[in-house]
Amino acid sequence: MSSVDIQVRIWIKVQTEYFTNPEVANELSEVGKDLPTKAGAADANKQKNRYPLILPYDHSRVRLSIQNQDPGSDYINANFVPGGGSERDFICTQGPLQNTLPDFWRMVWEQNSAASWMSSDFCARHLCIQYVR
Repeated sequence: MSSVDIQVRIWIKVQTEYFTNPEVANELSEVGKDLPTKAGAADANKQKNRYPLILPYDHSRVRLSIQNQDPGSDYINANFVPGGGSERDFICTQGPLQNTLPDFWRMVWEQNSAASWMSSDFCARHLCIQYVR
């Protein structure tokens, strides 16, 4: 079994614990509340966030290349997260909005992402626009 397979299994276990065990969910709800999220809260970026209270941490957010000298063009609601190998093993992001779809695919391209995994059923629940066919 590869290290990626192991990391995915761990992620699934954590997600299962979070959604089925109220004690775990309660404990995790306080994690990270003291970390700054200024980039996501900036006026220029508010329309790029699906939820106003779920923002990327400034210290680990994915920064896109700046386009057309627009400093706000480097923002996407996404964070690098560790997975056992480094601090940047995975990227966690929200499902793309209509106005962030180009940014999502730019992130995939710029970060040379090998795979994408959505942990919700976006078609049935309309959590984001369909970004794959």
